[in-house]
Amino acid sequence: MSFYIINCSNKEINYNFDKVIIGKKIINDTKSAKYYIYYQEDEYDHIKDIYIKLPKIRTIYKLGENKFYNENISIYPNYDLTNNFINFIKQFEFDIKECFINKFPNIELNSIINKKNNIHFLKTHIDSNLKIINNNINITDIQRNSEIEIIIKINYIWNKDNIIGLNTDLFQISYTPIPKEININQKPIENNFKSNIIKNDLKLDNDSEKIEIPILNKPRVPSIADLNFAIRKLKPLTKSD
Repeated sequence: MSFYIINCSNKEINYNFDKVIIGKKIINDTKSAKYYIYYQEDEYDHIKDIYIKLPKIRTIYKLGENKFYNENISIYPNYDLTNNFINFIKQFEFDIKECFINKFPNIELNSIINKKNNIHFLKTHIDSNLKIINNNINITDIQRNSEIEIIIKINYIWNKDNIIGLNTDLFQISYTPIPKEININQKPIENNFKSNIIKNDLKLDNDSEKIEIPILNKPRVPSIADLNFAIRKLKPLTKSD
């Protein structure tokens, strides 16, 4: 299935709301409905599912301990990229609300970004096929203050009564362990064998000069000319009395 990643880990976010496609209303029951949402990069191109890559954050709370597979992930700490991500989500949700406002003037938005004790949180579901790369662990094994980079999938826009919001899944986590989980004091293995330096020519950038590396620790083999010269230097034998 085709997908499009909105990369919020960069300064410039590769995204244009004019390319977002919101599908027709699908009624679940008498009180709720959903609208699937896609991205189309070019006219007449295939529509794609939308994924969002967050900037790197630190886990200040344990993950995977909330009920019903819901998760509130702290967007921490505050720096340029995390602030850009928060602003992007708010603008994305505002643009979606504007698409409904003409038909439902009193519509309210339930944001996936909420703030508590001066910390922003991302509200999402844990996908049943959640992938944690770099380590063979579960989400509950992720330690506090470790570094993660996550990708969420936007499933659809939900609507109940006079409220709309985004339904998202926590799709993938790239996990960097904290120092106590790895041996940062490990010394590199020393090579006890000394290698001979072999003669070689290194070209410089301008290709006009060469640096010659001399041969070290390599025994010299005499040539035929050297042997003949040595023989000529030998004194003739004298007959002893």
